[in-house]
Order: sequence, then structure tokens, then C-alpha cells
Amino acid sequence: MWLVARDIFQLEFWTTYGLVIIGVSIVTGAGFLGPESGRIGKLIDSKGDDDDEVARRMRRLLWVSRAELALLVSVVLVMTLKPGT
Repeated sequence: MWLVARDIFQLEFWTTYGLVIIGVSIVTGAGFLGPESGRIGKLIDSKGDDDDEVARRMRRLLWVSRAELALLVSVVLVMTLKPGT
């Protein structure tokens, strides 16, 4: 970031995209995936793993984690291919 701020490197699309998506991934992991995993674990302990609420929360957790994985793969592709350069 310091090199970008000092105009040694240009802040191109792929740099901005990568930094933004990685930031979103960190916030998603710390703000949703981690806490929700803990809540699901407690719910499984109290109601069992066959409960409908557990299944619903697990589906939501898996959907969010798959969406995050797709975004992170897109970061790898964008930073590897460097479109616009």
C-alpha cells in the first residue's frame, strides 16, 4: 500500500479489486462465518444435528462460504490476468 501511495506503482483496477474483495472476505469471516459457526455448534449441542433450524443455518453458512470462495477465486484470476494492463 505504501508503494501505491507514493506513486511508485499505479493503483489499477486489479489492485483495487483485490484489496476490496480481500477486505470484504475478512469482514465476512470475522463478522458472520466465525460467530455463526459457534452459534450452530451450540444449537447442535442443544437440539441435535437433525433439527430443521440447524439445517437452515448450515445451508445459509455454506451459501455464504461458497460465495466468498467464488469472490476469492475471482481475486486470484484478476490479479493473475491483470485486465487493463
